[in-house]
Amino acid sequence: MTGELPTPRVPIVPEDLIEVAIQRHDTTLVLARVAGELDMATAGLVGTQLALALDLTAEVLVVDLIGVTFFGSAGLSVLLRLREQCARRQVELRLVALQRVIWPMTIGGVNQLFRIHTTVRGALDPTNVY
Repeated sequence: MTGELPTPRVPIVPEDLIEVAIQRHDTTLVLARVAGELDMATAGLVGTQLALALDLTAEVLVVDLIGVTFFGSAGLSVLLRLREQCARRQVELRLVALQRVIWPMTIGGVNQLFRIHTTVRGALDPTNVY
């Protein structure tokens, strides 16, 4: 035994792994940008932040997931819950995502439940009415 103390483990807090930024574009549209790892550790925080974004939304909520670097099943749960909340409030939900998010949604069989755009510009376009 050398008398060395074990290296303390520094807990990783969800805020270190994910960031959610919310912008109101006008009285009808709110954009929420999510960046980082969307997994079990961060799902609660992301869900809470997206619910706050929904509270600001009158007609359309755009969730930009392009900055998401990891998307797990907990991320699917967050989006499904948000979809239900939007439906109850009659708010249109638009997602912006690339393959690293679309692929798990496809495997999970839920991609068809969402309006998915590949650019923020496309999602913000007022002519994209569903």
